[in-house]
Amino acid sequence: MESVKFCFLFFLFLATSCVTLPPVHFEDFDRGGWDGKVLIRDLKSGKSHVLNLEILSKRPHRLRVDVTSTLGVHVASLAMQGEVMTCLIVQERKYYQGRPEAKIMKELVRLELDPRVLVDVLFDLPPQKSEGWRCERDSDEYLTRCLNSKSRLEIKWQKRDGRERVLSFSSPESEVQLHLQNFQSKVEVIEEKFALKVPAAFTRL
Repeated sequence: MESVKFCFLFFLFLATSCVTLPPVHFEDFDRGGWDGKVLIRDLKSGKSHVLNLEILSKRPHRLRVDVTSTLGVHVASLAMQGEVMTCLIVQERKYYQGRPEAKIMKELVRLELDPRVLVDVLFDLPPQKSEGWRCERDSDEYLTRCLNSKSRLEIKWQKRDGRERVLSFSSPESEVQLHLQNFQSKVEVIEEKFALKVPAAFTRL
């Protein structure tokens, strides 16, 4: 329980830091790379844990996410190019390969989120590929909240500080806080980075 409290206090500190810089307009970029930390809370079990993320994306629908534990152990990877997505769940030796599916993201972050929506969110764009979204903006036209009436998934932009952001994703089953930092706009985008080779020992999800 104490570790759970520490995790929430840690992310609260990130969200309420006093030092702020003018927010970056991520919608002005067509590609980018981020380091991230994600705090995942399963509302049914009450369990929480933190994972590290390395993210690379190019609009409109190219995405690479590598997930590691806080100890640096490779947990999972996801690669998407257009309508083809591959996901490796390393410790379980399982994989998915096919069309982008929200349910597959649940294997990574316990949240049913269309990976194409994640690309939109990374670049501060309203979700465009998935139906049922309604978004709100502040007086400076930055997105503050998006709600999907069908899935009851809510996304909030909790903090903007220069190139850093803290976002929350809430669903009936889980709560996820994502801290994005170390944004790089000049990243090498090659086909190999958005493809994954499935090891022979892995079985299909």
